[in-house]
Amino acid sequence: MTSQHFVNLYLGKLDHHVKNELRCPGYVRSMDDFLLFDDDRERLKRWLTALHTWLDREFRLRIKPTIQLLPTARGVPYLGMRVKPTHVTLLGVRKRRVARALRGYALRFSRGVLTGRDHGARLNSLFSHCARARSHGFLTDLLRRLAAAGLPDCEPERERARRREQRPRLPACSRRQLRRQR
Repeated sequence: MTSQHFVNLYLGKLDHHVKNELRCPGYVRSMDDFLLFDDDRERLKRWLTALHTWLDREFRLRIKPTIQLLPTARGVPYLGMRVKPTHVTLLGVRKRRVARALRGYALRFSRGVLTGRDHGARLNSLFSHCARARSHGFLTDLLRRLAAAGLPDCEPERERARRREQRPRLPACSRRQLRRQR
């Protein structure tokens, strides 16, 4: 937890530089991962060069060489998800990790290694992460397969209802406007 506070304190200066100096209209950062959005590919390249110089000068940091300039319509992989203009989906790697974690939690719970409270806390954390994406069908299918394998039900009914309520919905007019912009 301490490292999260330090990285936010440390890279808060980066946030201000990107928004105030570079004047980037679309910027997202989570810990040390960040995204820049703009319609002009050349401007993105100039910002990247400026960020390389600035980060080296201010913090002696380097950006990983695995940089991707992608059209947002295809979606951008970020934090185990694919972020698209209209929705967010889980990446295949993230789905496999979630499935492995659920199986592990269920086995440890059935063997008495995890208490009900610990089991519930871990599941809430996992489901909360997945709730950001269109993952309801994936999670439902996974839980059915776990139950068919004889493992205990991992998701109480009230958790299912809470996730359904939290699922982000775009208004119909927003979807139409997005289609027109493409």
